[in-house]
Amino acid sequence: MIAKLSVARGAGRVEIEAEAPEWATVLDALESADGTQGILYRHSCHHGSCGVCGALVNGAPRLLCRTRLSELPPGVVRLDPLPYATVIADIAVEPGPLFDSLPDFGYLRPPARPGSVPDQAPLPSDRPERERERFEDCIECGLCLAACPVLVPVERDGSDEAKRPIRPFVGPAALGMARREIAKGGPASREARAVAAAPDGVAACDRAFACSRACPRGVAPGRLIEELRRP
Repeated sequence: MIAKLSVARGAGRVEIEAEAPEWATVLDALESADGTQGILYRHSCHHGSCGVCGALVNGAPRLLCRTRLSELPPGVVRLDPLPYATVIADIAVEPGPLFDSLPDFGYLRPPARPGSVPDQAPLPSDRPERERERFEDCIECGLCLAACPVLVPVERDGSDEAKRPIRPFVGPAALGMARREIAKGGPASREARAVAAAPDGVAACDRAFACSRACPRGVAPGRLIEELRRP
């Protein structure tokens, strides 16, 4: 099949074509296209673990490596950079706003070992078993923020007005992290409760659950936010 892609470039667009099999992903099509005119996009793992290839695919936030051409309607596939992210160029973005929204709960911590205590000083990472490990399934792709109708409230037309949130909101990723921290009952759980109870916390969420639908890893931040609403 011939895949036709329309890729954002500043205020304009670049049109390209690629020969691709039915099972190919949008990322496959980008990589196989001839005459890509130097389109900039990010990619790494190719199987949905690193989260760097997030973009708007026909207006929906998705990972390019997890979106098969056969899943999309016939016609030109429109690719745009994620809103609520810092655009590097074309559809390549840097997720600085996502990381800025995340509270510092010690998201990456030393792995627990027999006989260790939770508050011990971090161990040096000179041995494999001492490397820090992650406790969440979140891959920091930023799709949940791009899908949130509070943070990205109007038609995504690229204007400054379209990027302005409806109200201050810490975002689904931060609240999902707060819920996990409370569930762990660690020393930062009190701070996590404060994040959830703040005016830009749970109260600012519109319960659209677009964040959960966009999440490629099943973290379901919308469900976690609902759990924070419970007494």
